[in-house]
Amino acid sequence: MDLIPLTFEPLPLGTTKPRGWLRQQFELMGKGLPGRMHEFYRLVSNATWGGGHEEYSALNEAWPYYINGLVPLAFALDDQQLLGAINQQISYVLLKQFPNGWLGPEAEVATRNFWGRYPFFLAAAQYVEAADVLDARNMLRAMHRFVDIMHDMLKHDYQGYVWKEGDRFDQQWGRSRAADMVMALQWLYEHYPENNHVKIHECMFMIYQKAYDWSWWFEESNFLKHDLESYPPELIDPLFPFLHVVNAAQGLKSPAVMGRLVHVQSLFDSSRRGVNLTLKHKGTPSGAIYGDERLSGNSPKRGTELCSVVEEMFSLSTLYQILGDASFADRLELAAFNALPAMIMPNWWAHQYVAQTNQPYSYELRNQPFWNVGPWGVTFGTEPNYPCCAVNFPQGYPKLLSNAWVRTPEHKGLAHAVLIPSEVTVILRAILDQDNEVENKVHVQCDTNYPFTQDFSYHIDADHAFNFSFRVPEWVDLDNDETRLKFHEDIDARISGWTTQKPHNPVALHVFERTLHPDTHTGLHTLPIPQGRTSFDVTFAPKQSSSKSKSKSHLQRPIVHSRPNSAISLTHGSLLFAHTLHGIYTPRRPANYQSPGEAPHEANDWTIVPRTEGYYPDLSSSSQHHCNEYNPSYGHKQNMVPWNIAIDPTTAVVHTSSNAHSNPDCLHDTLATLSNLNSAHENQEILDQACSDDFPNPIWAEFAPPVSISVLACEVAWNMSGPVEYENGKAVRGGYPLEPPTPTRDPKTGRTGHKCTSRAFMIELKPYGSAKIRVAEFPIVDLGSGSKDLMGDDEWEEEL
Repeated sequence: MDLIPLTFEPLPLGTTKPRGWLRQQFELMGKGLPGRMHEFYRLVSNATWGGGHEEYSALNEAWPYYINGLVPLAFALDDQQLLGAINQQISYVLLKQFPNGWLGPEAEVATRNFWGRYPFFLAAAQYVEAADVLDARNMLRAMHRFVDIMHDMLKHDYQGYVWKEGDRFDQQWGRSRAADMVMALQWLYEHYPENNHVKIHECMFMIYQKAYDWSWWFEESNFLKHDLESYPPELIDPLFPFLHVVNAAQGLKSPAVMGRLVHVQSLFDSSRRGVNLTLKHKGTPSGAIYGDERLSGNSPKRGTELCSVVEEMFSLSTLYQILGDASFADRLELAAFNALPAMIMPNWWAHQYVAQTNQPYSYELRNQPFWNVGPWGVTFGTEPNYPCCAVNFPQGYPKLLSNAWVRTPEHKGLAHAVLIPSEVTVILRAILDQDNEVENKVHVQCDTNYPFTQDFSYHIDADHAFNFSFRVPEWVDLDNDETRLKFHEDIDARISGWTTQKPHNPVALHVFERTLHPDTHTGLHTLPIPQGRTSFDVTFAPKQSSSKSKSKSHLQRPIVHSRPNSAISLTHGSLLFAHTLHGIYTPRRPANYQSPGEAPHEANDWTIVPRTEGYYPDLSSSSQHHCNEYNPSYGHKQNMVPWNIAIDPTTAVVHTSSNAHSNPDCLHDTLATLSNLNSAHENQEILDQACSDDFPNPIWAEFAPPVSISVLACEVAWNMSGPVEYENGKAVRGGYPLEPPTPTRDPKTGRTGHKCTSRAFMIELKPYGSAKIRVAEFPIVDLGSGSKDLMGDDEWEEEL
């Protein structure tokens, strides 16, 4: 039986390359922990899959997790050193494949558990798409041999999948995450069945039969909507496979993946319902799922695990490809541009295990609010808590890039689904006439600083005409005149029957503008693109919250989102904004790697605490960002803003820089054009001009993103869970912020709100992803005209 077709077909690995700020991120990943882990991190360098003896559990999942992220990273970078490391590791695994086809280190049948093979098969599918022909054939041969033994084991009372007496493995992981293996087998079934399609299909179906039923969990009557601590243990303990936060992130796609197999339409709606339920009742404002090993409620003091963020991103991209709902891609970008970078150091050498939405301190928590997280879980490091996140987090951005571009039905069109700066080279189908179909080589380059700005430049080269689409996010204001598509040529002469709108600017007659009309389901705006070279620009104007002041309606206003305890969060476009506390970064050698030479000098564990007085960075020059990304000592001195503030959202205004596209290759590209110039001074002028508009690198460093929100704020009575502890004058451990305080009613005025404990002041909010210590869910205070809190210090204190 054929599988139900995908709405959008993902492109083979290697066809898409990052550009701009994303290219910079990939280069940092290659030089950082994701690209260097196999050199020193024992769970990878001495992994059981590679003949070593280091593993953190009997699941033997560390190396499969790691290779699942390293494969797309290495091929995106075309990094020969990383590609060589991948080939060496994979060659060993295939060489050591058991004669009966089993892949992995488990020699005893009783210990063989399918789960560790899931991420390996996902990596293997991508490897086949991008590797040399011989390497791809070797991998496919190994995959089919494993299908043979998997088929035999499943036929033998689900051996390796469902636990029975005498087995020595934990079945919950394989059965709750079954969709990952079914996805990989679906790929094999559709692309390389090799006369083994019957066994592949039967394996998929047997896995489906005994998988934990996520469609049951996603029923309104079964899903636990409140904080889990409010339910009795006898209710929640048996539900743990659904409550484990990484399972929950992976499970979002499960019904839809299984629906392709069994042709049950209700399963597709189950995934839609599951995403809505999970993110409504357990979602963070940064797009992640609240869960510190286990799902919690939606309190900002509760954390989100890094593993769950990257798995949620993969689930959402999968769901967009299967079902085509624009909301999945919107939520994917929210997590990718907020939750993920917030948990990773700017140079990609350290990460968090768990992150709080309101987290003004990143230090040891002696008493912490989590279900099963150690005292160092909110700090940044090589392995700050359970090592699963260390080996799994590298898949985040590489998998995002792999799924950024998709083929539209029948491979005749191409769509930019995830709006990251990137380029793609792909072969489409072109129908010349009823009897002739030819290959259509298409190259598309998208230059943008999105999500920091909302302008996109597309340059397309095509052998034949085709349909090109780009996604228009839900936050775009389609009625705003600034939202537009602009061609710099009259392509009507190249595409018959396409009506040109009159240019908005009658002077610039060479500019041809069109309004956007995205599909209401997919969010895609589709254009017929002629043969040859075509270039156009797209601008999105974000929706805004209404302003009380009509005289300042030209200002950009962020969107205000309601959160628990009458708190709010602020977004502009796909970015969440946070009160960014200027941090003091204190390094120490990584836990378990403290002897000289055990880890590279770049690898450190970090404690970050806010300054009470110090320097704000001066971001007027991009070169400043290279001084010291963690603890800059330049800028102007001023008192630091405390963390316990309330804001007046009606005063919030967005500030952005110009949309200069970041170009990490500007130096190399510009020098190539200078050979005919004799003047060194003239050379330098051209070089400065060419590179002056580059974005900061790393872009997710503290205060680096060139977009902010100004808003009036004041201090309020907002408590910590415990006192901060100091050693040698430095904060080293302590408490965490409690929930935002509940508004109280003023008996004099009858108004409900918060009482300022300081006079009002203006603060600058920055993108959440760059704020390693921050507050992003705020109490509300009214600081409108006439508020006494707008008085000067002396007047304010006298009024008190």
